[in-house]
Amino acid sequence: MNPSQWDWLPSLAIDGILVLAYAGASAAALALLKLGLAEFQPSQWAESLASRSGCLLAIGTICYTASFGIWLVLLARLPASIAYLIAIGLALAP
Repeated sequence: MNPSQWDWLPSLAIDGILVLAYAGASAAALALLKLGLAEFQPSQWAESLASRSGCLLAIGTICYTASFGIWLVLLARLPASIAYLIAIGLALAP
Protein backbone atom coordinates (compact mmCIF):
# COMPACT_ATOMS: atom_id res chain seq x y z
CA MET A 1 0.00 0.00 0.00
CA ASN A 2 1.32 3.39 -0.99
CA PRO A 3 1.44 5.85 1.96
CA SER A 4 0.62 8.74 -0.36
CA GLN A 5 -2.86 7.25 -0.86
CA TRP A 6 -3.78 8.42 2.62
CA ASP A 7 -2.38 11.95 2.42
CA TRP A 8 -5.89 13.40 2.20
CA LEU A 9 -6.99 11.88 5.54
CA PRO A 10 -5.46 14.51 7.89
CA SER A 11 -6.94 17.29 5.77
CA LEU A 12 -10.37 15.66 5.89
CA ALA A 13 -10.12 15.28 9.66
CA ILE A 14 -9.17 18.94 10.09
CA ASP A 15 -12.04 20.02 7.85
CA GLY A 16 -14.45 17.87 9.87
CA ILE A 17 -13.23 19.35 13.14
CA LEU A 18 -13.58 22.86 11.70
CA VAL A 19 -17.13 22.15 10.54
CA LEU A 20 -18.09 20.84 13.98
CA ALA A 21 -16.42 23.82 15.66
CA TYR A 22 -18.28 26.20 13.36
CA ALA A 23 -21.61 24.54 14.08
CA GLY A 24 -20.99 24.47 17.84
CA ALA A 25 -19.82 28.07 18.06
CA SER A 26 -22.65 29.32 15.91
CA ALA A 27 -25.32 27.44 17.86
CA ALA A 28 -23.86 28.53 21.19
CA ALA A 29 -23.70 32.14 20.02
CA LEU A 30 -27.32 32.20 18.93
CA ALA A 31 -28.51 30.58 22.16
CA LEU A 32 -26.48 32.93 24.36
CA LEU A 33 -27.58 36.02 22.44
CA LYS A 34 -31.21 34.94 22.68
CA LEU A 35 -30.95 34.38 26.43
CA GLY A 36 -29.10 37.63 26.97
CA LEU A 37 -31.56 39.70 24.95
CA ALA A 38 -34.54 38.13 26.74
CA GLU A 39 -33.25 39.46 30.07
CA PHE A 40 -31.99 42.79 28.73
CA GLN A 41 -33.85 45.90 29.94
CA PRO A 42 -33.41 48.76 27.43
CA SER A 43 -34.66 51.34 29.93
CA GLN A 44 -31.87 50.36 32.33
CA TRP A 45 -29.17 49.51 29.83
CA ALA A 46 -26.19 50.36 32.08
CA GLU A 47 -27.39 48.02 34.82
CA SER A 48 -28.37 45.37 32.28
CA LEU A 49 -24.91 45.31 30.72
CA ALA A 50 -23.31 44.84 34.14
CA SER A 51 -25.62 41.95 35.03
CA ARG A 52 -26.06 38.37 33.86
CA SER A 53 -27.64 39.49 30.59
CA GLY A 54 -24.60 41.58 29.78
CA CYS A 55 -22.29 38.62 30.37
CA LEU A 56 -24.47 36.42 28.17
CA LEU A 57 -24.43 39.04 25.43
CA ALA A 58 -20.65 39.41 25.65
CA ILE A 59 -19.98 35.67 25.55
CA GLY A 60 -22.51 35.24 22.73
CA THR A 61 -20.80 37.97 20.73
CA ILE A 62 -17.41 36.32 21.25
CA CYS A 63 -18.81 32.95 20.12
CA TYR A 64 -20.41 34.55 17.08
CA THR A 65 -17.14 36.27 16.15
CA ALA A 66 -15.27 32.97 16.59
CA SER A 67 -17.78 31.17 14.36
CA PHE A 68 -17.26 33.85 11.70
CA GLY A 69 -13.49 33.33 11.89
CA ILE A 70 -13.92 29.57 11.58
CA TRP A 71 -16.22 30.15 8.60
CA LEU A 72 -13.47 32.19 6.89
CA VAL A 73 -10.97 29.39 7.49
CA LEU A 74 -13.45 26.88 6.05
CA LEU A 75 -13.91 29.04 2.96
CA ALA A 76 -10.15 29.17 2.51
CA ARG A 77 -9.84 25.37 2.79
CA LEU A 78 -12.93 24.18 0.89
CA PRO A 79 -14.61 25.20 -2.34
CA ALA A 80 -17.36 27.73 -1.66
CA SER A 81 -20.06 25.45 -3.07
CA ILE A 82 -19.20 22.71 -0.59
CA ALA A 83 -18.64 25.00 2.41
CA TYR A 84 -21.90 26.82 1.80
CA LEU A 85 -23.93 23.61 1.55
CA ILE A 86 -22.41 22.27 4.76
CA ALA A 87 -23.03 25.52 6.64
CA ILE A 88 -26.61 25.87 5.43
CA GLY A 89 -27.30 22.22 6.21
CA LEU A 90 -26.01 22.66 9.75
CA ALA A 91 -27.82 25.93 10.27
CA LEU A 92 -31.19 24.62 9.10
CA ALA A 93 -30.95 21.28 10.92
CA PRO A 94 -33.26 21.25 13.94
